[in-house]
Amino acid sequence: MRKSHNEQGYALLIVLFLVVFIMAVSAVFIRGSIGNAKQEIKVDESHLTVMAAEAGVDYYKTYVSNLYFSIIPDLETFIQNDIKKQLDDPENKAKVIDYNLTRKNTTSELERIFKEEEKILELTLEKNIALYNFEVMTTSVKGYPERHTVIVEGVSLGMKNGNKKKISFQQSFIIPDLSGSSDSIVDEMASSPNMNNLYPDNVEASSCGSNKKLLNITCKGAKNGGYDSVENSTIYFPGGFDGPNGNLEVNYSKLYSNDDFEVHVFNNLNGSDLNINGSFEVKQNMNNIYNSSIKVNGALDINSNVQNMTNSMMIIRGAAHIGGHLNIKNSLVCVSGSSNVEGHLTVGRGSKLIYLDNFVVGGKKKVFGEMIQVNNENEFWEQCKLGNSNSAVWSNPIIEDVNYE
Repeated sequence: MRKSHNEQGYALLIVLFLVVFIMAVSAVFIRGSIGNAKQEIKVDESHLTVMAAEAGVDYYKTYVSNLYFSIIPDLETFIQNDIKKQLDDPENKAKVIDYNLTRKNTTSELERIFKEEEKILELTLEKNIALYNFEVMTTSVKGYPERHTVIVEGVSLGMKNGNKKKISFQQSFIIPDLSGSSDSIVDEMASSPNMNNLYPDNVEASSCGSNKKLLNITCKGAKNGGYDSVENSTIYFPGGFDGPNGNLEVNYSKLYSNDDFEVHVFNNLNGSDLNINGSFEVKQNMNNIYNSSIKVNGALDINSNVQNMTNSMMIIRGAAHIGGHLNIKNSLVCVSGSSNVEGHLTVGRGSKLIYLDNFVVGGKKKVFGEMIQVNNENEFWEQCKLGNSNSAVWSNPIIEDVNYE
């Protein structure tokens, strides 16, 4: 049979074309796959580098926190000395302790200690984690006495194969409120309060004058002075106090009354000490008691709820009446006379309620802490020593203002 000239060699060309086409397409797919794989590896490395930087923040937080807690005994010694210095000051004839000042001074002391540890804090901390490593260092230490806070700023750098991720952060150290705990820090004050006389002898202070807002002052207040706020001050009321209609607000202060102390509304008592030789009456509301102590030689009569009594102490030598609910959190309440809470009573965890006479509760009673009836006055005052009040709680440092760069 004769072959057609038109069919000679075409099959071979078609096969070669197909082989070249398949190889080209395969190369494109292979290249794409390799590119995707490389991209995924880069993304994974980037993520892991971020994780390494985050691990650096966690490591540094633990590192500096351990340093902080190791120097707390030094800070407590500083607090004792600062309070003793105030008590020994010949100008401080009333022997008044300015807890807020001590707190500010302690903040400055913590800043000083941290800066003395500069060689440790500013030493670059470097660790390897499964071939990924981080470096972390302090950039600044700054104290803010008015905020009772020391802030340490740092930077953590995560690294891997040339990839770098930086995280800047702040770690805050807060000096605890000392107004409800310094009595337990100073040994000579860790004793039963002198409830027979809560007003100091031989007080030397000038008149508070006609100013209704008392700020950064030590003075003698008039019984009908009409004061509506007291801050960072020590006020003596030799004839007691009969507050005007409206709210009395007291912050970081000491108040002494040699007779009955009466107010209409007393919604904010914060970081302060109230010492009353007579009776204490709140005619309308008293909701918030924070980081404070109330000592009353006579009877207590609050005609409302006491919804938030937190980190505080209340010692009543006479009878006590609460016209609504009483809710105490991490606090000490001692009542020597008969007691009546018309609403609910909640004794939170970390709290103690000590009573000698009958204690009547009109609503529900929830006791998560301790509610103890003692048998005699000696046992009562032993349980209610000021030294048994809450001690300063040094909280864990806080990491904040974390920025990924």
